[in-house]
Amino acid sequence: MNVDSGRAAESLHNQKAVCVIAIIRGDYGDSIEQIAKALIDGGVRAVEVTMNSRGALEMISTLATHYGDKMLVGAGTVVEVEHVR
Repeated sequence: MNVDSGRAAESLHNQKAVCVIAIIRGDYGDSIEQIAKALIDGGVRAVEVTMNSRGALEMISTLATHYGDKMLVGAGTVVEVEHVR
């Protein structure tokens, strides 16, 4: 997965404040888009998917592709070097 750090920095800059960061821990691949829509509707503009969740990279990719212009998407619980690459 390729991360556009310029886009992420711009996204952070454009947000006045990120007060809540939603953390997704678990296998929610089948409902990740519904979760994202609910978070956005609720005003949440930052989400973290924990890397120890099954399908984490796929969920992050889906969130970044479909909702990256509306929310900051990141990874958490990164404990393996290959997860950073």
